[in-house]
Amino acid sequence: MKKLTIVLALAALSACGVDGEPVAPTVKASTTFGMNSESGPFQSSAIAFIFGGSGNG
Repeated sequence: MKKLTIVLALAALSACGVDGEPVAPTVKASTTFGMNSESGPFQSSAIAFIFGGSGNG
């Protein structure tokens, strides 16, 4: 129980910006459409959620 309290306290402190200015999460998404000569058309999608970083990398 004590460990859980410590973890929750640290999470609350980091959420309120005590460790520095809060950073908004970044969402990146990409979609690719293409044509394969053997299997025909294809589509590919990717979504990335970046928490606590600049999202520039």
